Amino acid sequence: MRYLKHNKILIVILVLFVVMFPMTISLPQQSRSENIVTAIGIDKSGEEYEISLQYLVPGSSDKALKCSSIKGKSVGEAIEKFNLDYGKVSGFAHCRVIVFNNEASDGNLNEALDYIQRIKTNTNNIFIVSTEKSAKDLLSSVKDLNSEFYVILSRDSVTGQHNHYESLKSFGDYYNTMLGNVKCIAVNNINVEQDNSSGGGNNAQSEATNESSSQGSSSGGGQNSEHESKKIKNDGSLTIIKDNKRLLTLDSPASDCLNWFNSKIKDMTLKVLNYNDDIYQNCDITFDVYKRFTNVSTYFVNGKPFYKLSLVVDVTIIEAVKESLEIKEFIPANNLFSDKLKQAVVTEIKHKLTLAESNFKTNKYDVVNCYEHFNKFNNKQFKHYLQSLKDDEYFLEDITFVYDITVRQWD
Repeated sequence: MRYLKHNKILIVILVLFVVMFPMTISLPQQSRSENIVTAIGIDKSGEEYEISLQYLVPGSSDKALKCSSIKGKSVGEAIEKFNLDYGKVSGFAHCRVIVFNNEASDGNLNEALDYIQRIKTNTNNIFIVSTEKSAKDLLSSVKDLNSEFYVILSRDSVTGQHNHYESLKSFGDYYNTMLGNVKCIAVNNINVEQDNSSGGGNNAQSEATNESSSQGSSSGGGQNSEHESKKIKNDGSLTIIKDNKRLLTLDSPASDCLNWFNSKIKDMTLKVLNYNDDIYQNCDITFDVYKRFTNVSTYFVNGKPFYKLSLVVDVTIIEAVKESLEIKEFIPANNLFSDKLKQAVVTEIKHKLTLAESNFKTNKYDVVNCYEHFNKFNNKQFKHYLQSLKDDEYFLEDITFVYDITVRQWD
């Protein structure tokens, strides 16, 4: 210390070194021998897999990412080939998400995930996400760890906050479901689309993220043009996986209906169209569902199973669209919800719940924990009910769903 005090020039050099090369100092030791993988993309075309590994750029001070791809007959073969081509082992301890396209999940999804499941690092906590066309295109559009894609992943972990819009599923959730009784899970669907909002603002991003491994085979033949600008499309759609394969993909409106069963999603929006009362005339009103309190009870009446969903919903008006504006709408006393307005909200929520119920009964999938509730709280009666079903009957078809909804004004 005494030596440093008398050598100010050396102190200045050390400070400049720390300021100018922070990532060189802070980069984990493992980056020298491993690629620090943050995301895995699994695409399938015919009998061949294309695996995309997104990893941190060593020495980058802005958490920049690269995405490289390689093909193989299996996921394991492709990743091992990638390690050989690149000259580094792929490290998955910091992997945040696995993305798979429709074709990869149209077959046996367990086959695609088996290699990753055996890595034994933090696989149970890795999110799983589906994408319609190409996991490679999705990951290649992500510039760095501050990009929108990783904001979406981080938002799910903020539990208990009112800005909790969706509930992402993890690797552990998937296997717990597939090894359980219902073998059904709803996985978030995130896509990528052309960005026409700016004149090539992401061209540099495409150049940075579309780098392939050292061999020409690493990218296959589907490389995107560096001049194309892509953006994330997260519209809330869901992919239903049943018996290890994709059953169907729900569009955004159908997924929104199903989300009303999900107790983990607290913050939503709701729209009531063409509403009329003493204050609002022919008005489209949008509500912010600030909080939802959910309770499920299951019971039997004369041998028939009933599933009761009770919701307490706190809402506030965030938009009221109409042709004309009247002064009475701005009288403070009129800001209170009328009983008619509350009932209109209740009716709309029940409508959405009924649409979701019709869909999962018709397509025979249980992602609302129906089986789990009956099996846990009505075990003896439920077993007797299951034994009474015919071979071609799905247990959900004869269950009566009851909805009890209370709406409260939040301000």
